[in-house]
Amino acid sequence: TDTAAADAVCNLWSSLGYDRAGFVYINDVAGEAYRTDLSSNCEVLGITVYPFVYDTGDANGIDLQIERLVLTGVRVVHSHILGLQDLRLVVEAAMAHNLLGPCDACASMWSVS
Repeated sequence: TDTAAADAVCNLWSSLGYDRAGFVYINDVAGEAYRTDLSSNCEVLGITVYPFVYDTGDANGIDLQIERLVLTGVRVVHSHILGLQDLRLVVEAAMAHNLLGPCDACASMWSVS
């Protein structure tokens, strides 16, 4: 369930000492439910979750959300992505904004469900 997965993600972040994280997710009922569970479970552990929602297939919207993510300074991200097309778009945007890839500034941790 989303609640169990969200709890596992929050516990991992807490065990690694993170107090802020990002959540990139698709704009649908399941994504919103996951965001709610993740925010609630992480809040109990003292972790602030910044949400970044996108519409499937919207490359410009995904890029905008990743740009917003960069502005928070958050380097720990979980994402709820459906489909390889959206996964590719999110990864490409993260690489374009130096959140992923072979660079010194890319010190970040991403997980996907």
